[in-house]
Amino acid sequence: MGPLVMIYLKLCIILLSFRLVSCLTDQELARFQSRHFVEPFSKLQGYVNVQNNSKSSAFVIKSNGIPDHLTGNEIRGIKAQNYSFLIPKQPSVMLNTADGGCLPHGIIAVAINGVPIMNPFTQNCCDSGVAVTDEADICWGLIDADGKYFYSTPPFCLQKIICHSPDIIIGVALDGFPIYGPYDETGRKLTSADLDECHGTYDRRHNYRYHLTTDYPYMIGCFRGLPLPNQVSDDCACPSLSSTCPTFAEKSAMADDFQNGSTTTITRNTVLNATLHCCTSEINCDYIYNKAAILTCPMLLYLLLCCLLSCTISLRGF
Repeated sequence: MGPLVMIYLKLCIILLSFRLVSCLTDQELARFQSRHFVEPFSKLQGYVNVQNNSKSSAFVIKSNGIPDHLTGNEIRGIKAQNYSFLIPKQPSVMLNTADGGCLPHGIIAVAINGVPIMNPFTQNCCDSGVAVTDEADICWGLIDADGKYFYSTPPFCLQKIICHSPDIIIGVALDGFPIYGPYDETGRKLTSADLDECHGTYDRRHNYRYHLTTDYPYMIGCFRGLPLPNQVSDDCACPSLSSTCPTFAEKSAMADDFQNGSTTTITRNTVLNATLHCCTSEINCDYIYNKAAILTCPMLLYLLLCCLLSCTISLRGF
């Protein structure tokens, strides 16, 4: 077999390893915005902007990383950042995920509010959904030593979970594929068993997307596509979880599901074992909060008392 034939075969193998798919839709891009909310401790408003230059092969998502929701007493010292993420417009599916099978350290995605999403494990290669629950705020966010706010488990304050309703985008991975909630486009609830090794699947239009679940790795298990150069580190952070990590019995927290006006208390253990409660409609439906953080958050309790007082005054005025 001649050298030209060998080169041709190698090129064919490389091309077959990837498959170009459609990029983010205008509707999905429009979801990238920060809700009007001044973060109580930093006194800052979140900011996120998507730049879509027709001559560029990538979207540019810029943000200051400030959350657009309550945080809590655990999260203080949030500082504005100057994030600029390059997201490929036409991501390519790696049929062989050997190169992307191990997530790197640091940021792997960006949420629709501009807050970065980190890999789902700690520096010690433990499940962050178990190991650092005591440090998570009421919306399951975390903060590092430099004041950078981030998610590493499902950002439950970005989406209200409506039963059997087609999900909306909650973020995008740095490889260009969107991240959706726990339901597919038909309203069918998904579990990790429905997803591939990277925690994603194809929709009915054969577009790839990652999905949120309540068990490890929560959103992304590996990159199904290739991030653009210099967007992620090249290291393999954790080939597998450490055997010395804390267990659910040793580390637990609480979460609240305010479903149709009533409060259902469930343990973090239950949440991460795929018991995700949903609302039958958006009426009286709230987000799933971290109750352990609520109980230690005087500011949130103060806001709730103010709300009750305001309602009482309003009723007396009629």
